[in-house]
Amino acid sequence: MKLVRKHIAVDIAYFVGTDEPTRGIFRGGVQEPAHLDGLVIDTIVDDIYDESSDTFQTSGKTQLNVYGTRESYRALAQCLLSMCELETKDPGYHFHVEGIRGSDGSEAAHLILHLPWNEDNSVSTVAPLDMR
Repeated sequence: MKLVRKHIAVDIAYFVGTDEPTRGIFRGGVQEPAHLDGLVIDTIVDDIYDESSDTFQTSGKTQLNVYGTRESYRALAQCLLSMCELETKDPGYHFHVEGIRGSDGSEAAHLILHLPWNEDNSVSTVAPLDMR
């Protein structure tokens, strides 16, 4: 097997505005990705095989199965790259992606993407209380 590297050009876009951090007002953000109708997420409880009992046992983990068209993956990737380049003073910037459906057609996921809020640009595993 051989690793193939390919350079692609990607256009990103985000909104900018004048932030007023002392007033808690932050303007700007990422544009809602298009083509997410081609993205499907199913969640199930993950099982593991237990050799001693010859049965599957619940692992307690959530398994996310993501299916998508190339177009929907590109749209989501552009959204994520736009977030990476977004210049904001908002210490709690986050973006909602709604309407992701499951394979049964129901709305399956409300994805909330957060930029790091720690000063060292790291992500904490526990969101600040005002973000819950």
